[in-house]
Amino acid sequence: MFNWKKKLLLTTQNKRRVAADWNTNTQTLDILASDKNADVRYDVATNINTSASVLEVLAKDNDWGVRKAVAENPNTKLITLDCLTNDMQWQVRSSAASNPCSRTSKKLAVAQKTSTSIPVLEYMVEYEEEIISAAAKETLKRRI
Repeated sequence: MFNWKKKLLLTTQNKRRVAADWNTNTQTLDILASDKNADVRYDVATNINTSASVLEVLAKDNDWGVRKAVAENPNTKLITLDCLTNDMQWQVRSSAASNPCSRTSKKLAVAQKTSTSIPVLEYMVEYEEEIISAAAKETLKRRI
């Protein structure tokens, strides 16, 4: 049996290859998720085999690129996506809102539809979630 822990002691480039490989098992991804290199953690966050619990930890990463990758991963739990829609970095908020699994994604779809009634759009303009409010404003402009 191949010992991944020995492999993980190799270069950052090799660790990135392993982290990005969709055949990598979850145990190896768990180890790589705590790597000091943000690029390795980013690759873990983009991997479809990364567990929801590891994604939850990576959602609090100091690197916004890692948090954005978590927001785009289909395995990210709804509660984690909700937290990421309030991230200080707009790219992270946007990715979390666009994830088909998020509540914000569903609201965003309504705010962007030109068939949404004007009273509903006017109500959505007042939403605290910037991305929803901005989308509703833009749709209202197109409607009026």
